[in-house]
Amino acid sequence: MSDIPQLSSRLQSTSLAPATAPTGTNNLSTLPVDILTHDLTPQFANPPVYLSPAPVLQSTPDSTPLRQLSSTSRHFRDLVRGQYKTYVQHQYPTVFNHAITASKGGDINRINWFSLAVDSEKLSQRWNLRQFYISRVQTQDEATSPKGNNNSHSLRPSAAYSPRLDVAEAIDGTETLVVGQGTSVAIRRGEYAPWQEVKRKGMTAGADDLLSVHIYNADTVISCRSSSVEIISSKGDDGKAKIVQTTELFPSGPKNPTGGITSSCLSSQSFAITTSVTSGDTNSLQFFTLDEGTPSLPKSATLVTDLPSKPYTSAFLTKSTIATGHRAGISLHNLTSSAISTTTPPQPSTIYSHALSVHSLTTISTLSPSIFASGWSDGITRLFDTRSNEYVAEYENPISNEFVPVFSLLHTSPLGNILMAGSSLHHAVEIHDLRYPGNMVGYFSPYMFNPLEGEMRDIVSEGCLLFFDNVVGTPFQPLQRRGRFSGRGSSAIYSLSSPGPASGKVYIGEENTVIQVDFRKRKVGGEWGRGLTGAEKVRKKEAERGAGGGHVPMYWFDPARGKGDGGEENGPHGGVNGRWWCGGGKAAVKVKERGAGRSWWR
Repeated sequence: MSDIPQLSSRLQSTSLAPATAPTGTNNLSTLPVDILTHDLTPQFANPPVYLSPAPVLQSTPDSTPLRQLSSTSRHFRDLVRGQYKTYVQHQYPTVFNHAITASKGGDINRINWFSLAVDSEKLSQRWNLRQFYISRVQTQDEATSPKGNNNSHSLRPSAAYSPRLDVAEAIDGTETLVVGQGTSVAIRRGEYAPWQEVKRKGMTAGADDLLSVHIYNADTVISCRSSSVEIISSKGDDGKAKIVQTTELFPSGPKNPTGGITSSCLSSQSFAITTSVTSGDTNSLQFFTLDEGTPSLPKSATLVTDLPSKPYTSAFLTKSTIATGHRAGISLHNLTSSAISTTTPPQPSTIYSHALSVHSLTTISTLSPSIFASGWSDGITRLFDTRSNEYVAEYENPISNEFVPVFSLLHTSPLGNILMAGSSLHHAVEIHDLRYPGNMVGYFSPYMFNPLEGEMRDIVSEGCLLFFDNVVGTPFQPLQRRGRFSGRGSSAIYSLSSPGPASGKVYIGEENTVIQVDFRKRKVGGEWGRGLTGAEKVRKKEAERGAGGGHVPMYWFDPARGKGDGGEENGPHGGVNGRWWCGGGKAAVKVKERGAGRSWWR
């Protein structure tokens, strides 16, 4: 260490030899010593280290390797993003198609394909295991709406109504839910946002109830009742939804008991309605072209064509093709700029001697617009292919041989293999696996019979039956209702709607009630369990059409047995107005199964 002072003294006293400096710079001998020795590592040892008379100038820093690495990373990320997009496109085509449609022509690179792939995989598994969460959708604030009060803010309306639903999800995940509840419309933008209620003065409950609601865009809703079509907009400065246009087509209220609009459908800027006037035995399909922006409906239809019988439902298959369902079956209508051409396929083969009617229609996918589903009056859901002009598949209700029309249909699930059908009786929702036509049990599958165990097991088809008879809560007093929904109350499923196949949510419209079935995983009071052990499995003795009663998965939900977060009976998350679980977790509904366990059907 004694050499350090000597080395320091030498460094300070060393004189540098003259060096030729670059043009425009000072002589090196005048620069500070610390700059000249910046790249030196002094060796404190003998013999002493002498400075070089002409230090080598350092090279200019260059970040090219880092930029090349960053470029490679961006290229790799783009490559991975493209592969996830391809994966979703081929494995979950309905999810892919819905994402492209929701982007509305925008940059699809903004879509998180990785998230869609992962969520679709999880949701597919939950659909397969029938793991979901159920809750009632309250369109009014419970704190300000005492039960039993019949005023306009009551949870229990003064008259029975059939909910009409439409729901959409934007590319950023924002959900818009619209509920036609009697004579008023309830709108919620955002899953946890407050509701807005839109009412029209002078409407009579029952006679002027809403028949359908359609989401036109993020700010506009089109509602339809038997007498008129209304445009509802929230583009005002206050953001409140209000009726901006009413187009009267028929007299309203009790003055028009025998005719009017029976259904409506929307596609982009095309709007169509079906009408029926009993007094003149006149039935028609009327086509309208909506104006852009905030749409306005013309007072007269652009195109009109006659229908063979009273219509019940209608749906756009493409922008230029409409299907209508009526008492005589199905009619297909091709639109041109000046006319509508109509074809009526023959009635399907049936055991009944009379003609069958069609009460519901839905498209399977915009990727296959030639195939659509139809719900018939004999309780069978049929797929029709417009290319062959034939019925290509049938899906039956396996437990009932009653005359139970199918009032609503919905094609959903990430895999696109689930077709849900809302029955007109028993508060029943049929879940059909499109891959297995027949009576839901999957008897066409060679895997149903296990030769090793010598018994039949439903291990392939994802079909089942869900009964929501207790979900609707306290029944109404007998009410007289007009039209095809008349009678003392109803046990029909009037509407089925979903924001999209990757949303994991389905909304079900029963009389006076909207139910949300949520397949997304949540932690409320405990982790979800596996399967539907929290629901009662029902074996019906009246199982028909070759389906053994013990081989049809059927579930019945009892909200009164739901438990709260603390385990209390009928707690804040249980009971008629609460929510309850399907699953084997701590928060599951504890209901004794009427069987020897779950293994026989899983």
